[in-house]
Amino acid sequence: MNKCDLLPVLIIALAHVTSALNASYWHSYPYLGVPSNGARSPCSFLNTLSNHGIIPNSGHGISFRQLYSPFHEAGLDNTTSKLLIMDALSRFGTLGSDGILRFDLTDLNTHASGANRSFAEEHDASLTRNDAFWGDAVTVQPANVNNFLSFSKDGKTMGMYEFAVGLKNARMASAVSNPTFLFNYDLAAAFDSFSHAALVLTVFGGAATNDPRVSIDVLKSFLLEERIPMNWTPSQTAVTSALVNYVASNVSITSQSLFPEGI
Repeated sequence: MNKCDLLPVLIIALAHVTSALNASYWHSYPYLGVPSNGARSPCSFLNTLSNHGIIPNSGHGISFRQLYSPFHEAGLDNTTSKLLIMDALSRFGTLGSDGILRFDLTDLNTHASGANRSFAEEHDASLTRNDAFWGDAVTVQPANVNNFLSFSKDGKTMGMYEFAVGLKNARMASAVSNPTFLFNYDLAAAFDSFSHAALVLTVFGGAATNDPRVSIDVLKSFLLEERIPMNWTPSQTAVTSALVNYVASNVSITSQSLFPEGI
């Protein structure tokens, strides 16, 4: 075996070592839960980071530096990590006396409606939470999550099609019950919803395939309990913006085509 023959072996070995290091990073943070003064948001990923103390457990004063490592360790490439963090800071950040932008998780709780819709994160037709019309759009609703998980074809995993069905079902339910339902008329809310689905699929389902699937056990841990899933290992393939957009587009197209009425 010459030096060139060794290169593929070394690359594969390095990938496994990197994956193991990433897994060690995640599982070195025990679950802390929400403290008495804790702030939480409609975002399961940020809540999970806070519940483990990876970002401030209080949910207050979150900066770029605190977010970059977990985003990158989750498998997101440098560009995607920076884009997501800067988007959050540009919308919710407050400049401190030290010149650093920070935000609180509660800053994400403003409902997307009217003039603020482009700057808000919380939107109708969530897979995990009630619409803001009903008062509390931050607390995880187990009935919503379990209803979503029931769309799994094999009872073990969920992919783009199941996410599309779940999102469509959530939109139909909101359209019927919520007189202020906004999703139909708000492109920003729709984009956020499909992008969030794509991030869950690619981060927890793997970035090495164009049809990522996430196990039900992982989804229950992440969406119901907002804690790092046991035995989860980040993808050895970087999650890029191009991949996230591809998956989000597929979920969107499939979701819109499931029922012709266009909800």
